[in-house]
Amino acid sequence: MKILHYLKNIYVQIFILSILILAIYYPILMGIYAKVSTNEDYSHAFLMPFIAAYLIWEKRKSFKNAQIRPFWIGILLVIFTLLFSIYGVLGSDISAARISWWLWLVCIVLFCYGLYFFKILFLPILMLGFIIPLPNCVQAPLTMSLKLASSKLAAVIIRVANIPVYLDGNILDLGHTQLQVVDACSGLRYVLPLIALGILCAYFFQKNIWKRVVLVFLTLPIAVLMNGLRVSLTAILSQWISPKAAEGFFHGFSGWLVFLLSFSLLMVFSYILKLLPPKDVKKRQNVSNLYSNSVKTHYKRKERGNIIPFTITVGLLVVILVASLSTSTMPKIKLANGMAAFPLEFKGWKGTPGSIDPKILKKSGAEEAFQATYINDKNEIVSIYIGYRGTPFMEGEEFFHSPTVCLPSSGWKVLKQEKHTIPDASPHYKEFVVRKMLVEKMGQRQLVYFWFQTKSKIAHIIFQNRFHLAMHALRRDNTYDLTVHVYTPIEENERTAQNRLDNFIRDLEPILVRFLNKTSS
Repeated sequence: MKILHYLKNIYVQIFILSILILAIYYPILMGIYAKVSTNEDYSHAFLMPFIAAYLIWEKRKSFKNAQIRPFWIGILLVIFTLLFSIYGVLGSDISAARISWWLWLVCIVLFCYGLYFFKILFLPILMLGFIIPLPNCVQAPLTMSLKLASSKLAAVIIRVANIPVYLDGNILDLGHTQLQVVDACSGLRYVLPLIALGILCAYFFQKNIWKRVVLVFLTLPIAVLMNGLRVSLTAILSQWISPKAAEGFFHGFSGWLVFLLSFSLLMVFSYILKLLPPKDVKKRQNVSNLYSNSVKTHYKRKERGNIIPFTITVGLLVVILVASLSTSTMPKIKLANGMAAFPLEFKGWKGTPGSIDPKILKKSGAEEAFQATYINDKNEIVSIYIGYRGTPFMEGEEFFHSPTVCLPSSGWKVLKQEKHTIPDASPHYKEFVVRKMLVEKMGQRQLVYFWFQTKSKIAHIIFQNRFHLAMHALRRDNTYDLTVHVYTPIEENERTAQNRLDNFIRDLEPILVRFLNKTSS
């Protein structure tokens, strides 16, 4: 009974939950630290814990009056977070694992301690969310959109300055020199901290909900506007003085100047919003009084115990911890002779192996890889890349790269993309579905198939493959993981190229499965 008495103590509960979260997510948190410490787009992340701590300290009096009343509907969010955590931690989705850490903070406060604790801690928890790097599937298109928007705006400003400029995508051609708006100049490093500041300004300086929403939404156009101004000023200095005038000290100092101007502009808009009706006649109540009054008004009944939701949460966290440790200890599946021993001749196809840069191999997420160009007696040409991994992907390690990202970054334009089912491709898998892409570069067109493959599952989407890995890990069913890309030039028409790849894969897949099953251990 003494143990139960101690477990009812909120400080003991927080200590136990903190230890479990740290045990599960320590590698994830270290990965976040490594990411934000080497990427200037996330340099604001180091301030977020201090801002969150200040916000909690500011509301310290509210905790004395807030009652613990478990929010049982929150069990739905807990179940979702559990599944999302398993997918992220066991399925090797680093972004999902990072987000699930933050989701557990939300779940613990809401489910175990109730709505009023959640209201008190909502803003600090939200600020901690700005620590998490954006997933690549979000950051890549967002960065590209910001680059294009900044480039277009800069071109307009440069023309207003009576300087001729030709805009090609994110390249500003001034005649004697070209300026490229690269990822580092996209403005993303202004957007994220400015949104965080916008939320804080909205909370402290605005009382009306619509004014708060407007102020937060204004942060994005402000960041784009000021970044476009920075790019255009760089181009103008390069034109009027020399290209070197836009480099070095100015390039670094202008970043800080743009952020300060952006924040100043945000404060100007905040002041304008305060002048609009309805005006804030009454002063904002003290935060502690606000929450204490709410608690007294709505909850005069006896405080409820939270030992059951606390126990449920602890049990689920222990499940994730055990599953995570179990996955990390699974033995490596080794290839006896490596991927380099993959057959260069099979069913009428003869291949010529290609070389792979070790640095590129390391960044690709594969432990081993095979690359070759095959030709048959009909002079049909098919190129193939197979990336192999025999150990689980852990935090800090690259996952397999998808051609949907690699090809556009290499200058290939994606004309079409869809899923494609190859009938009778392999007796090992019931259905063989691949991702089909039609790409073009400098007038040359290629048809591309790619898929991900474990010992028992085929996936044409990377998230599907990660789900398969999570299921393998839960069952302690050790598996290898492959990423396979096949390419063929389109010489006559797409249909002919498709038939060629379909036939090649029908010939390839039984050989590939037999090779892996025979040589792996």
